[in-house]
Amino acid sequence: MYIRFRMETAAVNSKVAKSLNAWKVFCQWTERKLSSMYTSVYLLAVMALFFMTGTIFPQGGEYEEYEKAGGGFLFIVNALSLLEFFTSPVFLILSTILFLNIAVCTWKRYPLVFQAKRDAGPFAPELSIDLPFTVSNAHEEVGKALKKAGFRTVARNTSYAVAEKGLPYKALTWLYHAGLIACLFGFALTYFFAFEGEMKLKLREPETVMPEETGRLMGLLRGYTPHSDFHLYLERFSTDYAESPRLEYPSDKLSRLAIGLGWNKNIAYELTENSLSVKDWRAKIKVVKGARTLAERFVEINEPLKYGGYTFYLMDVEQSFKVRVDNNPIVLETNAGEDLIVPGLDDPLRLGPWRTGTVKRLNNDIEVLKPHVPVTRKGEEVARISPGGSAFVDGTKITLLDAVESPVLSYRYDPGVPLLWAAGVFVLIMMSLRFFGYWFEAAYNIEERDGRPVLEIRIRSAGLIADERHVIERLKYHLSRQTR
Repeated sequence: MYIRFRMETAAVNSKVAKSLNAWKVFCQWTERKLSSMYTSVYLLAVMALFFMTGTIFPQGGEYEEYEKAGGGFLFIVNALSLLEFFTSPVFLILSTILFLNIAVCTWKRYPLVFQAKRDAGPFAPELSIDLPFTVSNAHEEVGKALKKAGFRTVARNTSYAVAEKGLPYKALTWLYHAGLIACLFGFALTYFFAFEGEMKLKLREPETVMPEETGRLMGLLRGYTPHSDFHLYLERFSTDYAESPRLEYPSDKLSRLAIGLGWNKNIAYELTENSLSVKDWRAKIKVVKGARTLAERFVEINEPLKYGGYTFYLMDVEQSFKVRVDNNPIVLETNAGEDLIVPGLDDPLRLGPWRTGTVKRLNNDIEVLKPHVPVTRKGEEVARISPGGSAFVDGTKITLLDAVESPVLSYRYDPGVPLLWAAGVFVLIMMSLRFFGYWFEAAYNIEERDGRPVLEIRIRSAGLIADERHVIERLKYHLSRQTR
């Protein structure tokens, strides 16, 4: 019994030892692969191919719409989630592996940046320079000449010495790898925490950000309240217009071709009172909390408001109207461009767009528009109404009681953006210094031949503007100056 128990215990220990050994071998293999530069090259090549794929297929689209539009490769598109490729499992797995690869490479190379003892490899001199010094003071004079040439000694052993000149080559390499890790971390923040949505502001009515969806990770937190602790307050809103004459194309194809080729110069333009196009929207928005104003800004189409990690863009404007028909106490509500069924009229009416603000005429004059709303039926204008005014359409009195413009904001919360900006700029600076700067390493020794000292030296360089010949000429110049 005892012998059997010892044999079973030994068998179990042997299996555990084999499992531990196999796990150790696997970890060592993983570390080698993740710290290999070849892995980085392969991953970047595959990622570049995937980025090209992401530009070919419309990202964010629905598969059904893609299929209805006649898109090809339906099975591959659906299987690999090519319409949402940058959030697909395949892309995320590759991004994670790339992150680990850069992180392991950076961690393993970190001690080399601050390594006190530098090893330039086997010493194989490429140039011999006869020195005009005595053997006793040759080392001192060569050191002075190298210092004047901009070199600094970084290592010295029994066979040769090593000096460097220029930017810290290894430190820059490590720093831009560290910056890439920060970029990937910023991407992770964006993926897990970023969300976006839309909201509509009303004049002098505080609105709270209430997103319907939040970030992927925040959505997993129970009890998380997605709304903001501040409010947006619309203090003022205005619209700027510009006159936009409409080109009247001829009906026949030959005349159109002549205009396109520049043969026909008689081009007619139509300019009416409605030939206006929106040039800009301006909304003065305040960020308030209680009675305090935390921030305020005039938000325009290309000038968003940023606060608390949110970025608010002015995306559109909704116009709503309240009208009364004759003396009916019931008030009708409608939006610009929507059909309004009016009792007593056979065809529906349409109100809008609401015209108010300033217009820039073709002669560069700025004119303040008289607020009004055009009323159309079957695409033709039948009346114009000012706020509080009335107009008759086929004997029916239409009174405009109120007109409201509500700017529509799209917002995005993305905590990864500041880190991405800072890390991206940092990486570009480090890479620019690394590739467009210069770095030189001089491994040298002084030998005695026929009673005269001879400088045996090897120059290595990196950087696009590094010129080894120029450095050697400068060194020879300073060596010759040492004798004067």
